[in-house]
Amino acid sequence: MLAREIFGMKEGSYFDLEDTETPLRPEIAQLVLKDQRSLVVIDEFQRRSWN
Repeated sequence: MLAREIFGMKEGSYFDLEDTETPLRPEIAQLVLKDQRSLVVIDEFQRRSWN
């Protein structure tokens, strides 16, 4: 909820890692994030297993 509130105040990209439709999967995270030049919010990062 806090992440969405912060994101709502700025322009950028929001990724919710509990959402199965998020484009931020470990195998393509670098491709998705490398050209970002504005705020990036990654919600539920602590709950995601990256290995």
